Amino acid sequence: MRDVLVTGGTGFIASYCVVELLKNNYRVRVTFRDRSGVEYIRGMLIAAGISDLSKLSFHFADLRYDKGWQKALDGVTYVLHVASPFPSKSVDKEEIIGTACNGTLRLLKYAQAASVKRVVLTSSFGAIGYGHPKGKDLYSENDWTNLDNSKLSPYIRSKTLSEKRAWEYINSSGGDLEISVINPVGVFGPPLGKRLSSSIMLIQMLIKGRVKAIPKIHIGVVDVRDLAVLHLLVMESTVAANKRFIASANTGIPLIELATILYREIGAQASKVPYRQLPNWLLKIMAIFSESLKDTASEAGKKKCIDSSRAKGLLGWETRSVHQTIRDTADRLFEMGLV
Repeated sequence: MRDVLVTGGTGFIASYCVVELLKNNYRVRVTFRDRSGVEYIRGMLIAAGISDLSKLSFHFADLRYDKGWQKALDGVTYVLHVASPFPSKSVDKEEIIGTACNGTLRLLKYAQAASVKRVVLTSSFGAIGYGHPKGKDLYSENDWTNLDNSKLSPYIRSKTLSEKRAWEYINSSGGDLEISVINPVGVFGPPLGKRLSSSIMLIQMLIKGRVKAIPKIHIGVVDVRDLAVLHLLVMESTVAANKRFIASANTGIPLIELATILYREIGAQASKVPYRQLPNWLLKIMAIFSESLKDTASEAGKKKCIDSSRAKGLLGWETRSVHQTIRDTADRLFEMGLV
């Protein structure tokens, strides 16, 4: 039986990765920064139907500091590095980027010292498909976000730079340590806890009618349950070593189609979901005063065709339909009393 370390265990993606690992009889170690996270993780696992937690252990370790990582990684075969900072108004822009880059490098160095076989890094489509000029429609693992574009948000820069630094480290100093990278698009699916991710909050706001008009952008959709399965496929597969994998169930849809899906799937419960689209010019003006709209505004009007054939062809990865994912997301929000 092999040990797997998962960072960011209280998060949406990481919690489902832990579920999938336990189902597949791995011993799982979860790192946390706040001790209140231990009970939160346990609660999410119980919500997912995992009653036997005997193979689960918790380790205090913060990506900003060295303390705890040597002990947490001792005897570990694989690492799923899912933890990532997300922007907030109170955090300095450079701190977001520095924390992401330095934290990833710290983990890789300690993983190498502990003779870990492979680190699976959860990056983002944000490291691939942003900052490009209009006219570029097709995106694959060969693409990188254009860091020369001044309109990129600190979050997109942090995801891109932290992944680049990881590859640079592996290629120059990684020794026998392997790395594989997963670049998910928008991650949806039934939440296990009440700390909602940005994608789930989008569905929540659409259903509640808090979004009055929908930006003209294209998004990819992936179900968090399928994404967790992909993490294990990438972790276990010999052919996945030192490769990137885009995780998307579709090639991309206009954001307005999420509203259409909600109308079809939940009927009268979608009565407050907007059907109007926000003009690009108005979105760009709004982004001047709102950092959270910066990436959305910069991508307005751009069509994106997302190629996820590598994961599906090389690893045999299968995905749920976008309709099922959005329906399951909405159903869980209603069950939890969050809409």
